[in-house]
Amino acid sequence: AYLREPLNWIDFVVVVASLVSLLPTVNISVLRTFRVLRPLRTLSRIKSMKPILSTFARSLPAVANVWAVLALFLCIFGILSIELMNGT
Repeated sequence: AYLREPLNWIDFVVVVASLVSLLPTVNISVLRTFRVLRPLRTLSRIKSMKPILSTFARSLPAVANVWAVLALFLCIFGILSIELMNGT
């Protein structure tokens, strides 16, 4: 029942990452990146923030598409600039 809500998944990952970072053989620098998600845990507890967080989560695929198009344009213009400035 706890993991049925998507906001609790983030909470679960943060807690597990914190517990795993206590082990001496684990690379801690990789797991410290999960601590950035800790403020989201606090925000998920506030009822008025849940619609904002869910809207943000639903908009992530569209933002990923925009980043992909931006990366495509940067590659195209990078190749064009290398080819045009090749003789100078």
